[in-house]
Amino acid sequence: MKLFLLFTLALFGLAAKAQSASSAGVPGGSSTPKTTETCSGSYALNFAAFGDTAYEITLSADCAFTVADTSSAGTLRHLTLIIHPAGFQATLPAASGSLLWSGGSTPVPSTSGDTIIVFDSTSAGKIYAHLAFQ
Repeated sequence: MKLFLLFTLALFGLAAKAQSASSAGVPGGSSTPKTTETCSGSYALNFAAFGDTAYEITLSADCAFTVADTSSAGTLRHLTLIIHPAGFQATLPAASGSLLWSGGSTPVPSTSGDTIIVFDSTSAGKIYAHLAFQ
């Protein structure tokens, strides 16, 4: 239960970071690097070597996402995925030995409204994923 509470508190902080990342740089603050692109088939999400990263993806056709953490172990990293479906379907990576979804099953993003997914990577080689908003 304690781990779940820590995970949830971290997600609320990440959601705020994702919102501030969409703004121009804030004087005196830092922002999460954000990649803004479109997807029309498949898209590979990659964790930054250190720290946080965010992807804001608008679908121009159905899109299958993959996620991998190939960066150095020993640091906690966060990846935020913001999906604008524009009527198309996004497919998220299925749970596996290294990818664990909160709730136990892979969510199905809406085709009509935005979806925010948060991925956390640990030094133990695990990626924890959470549907933060839909």
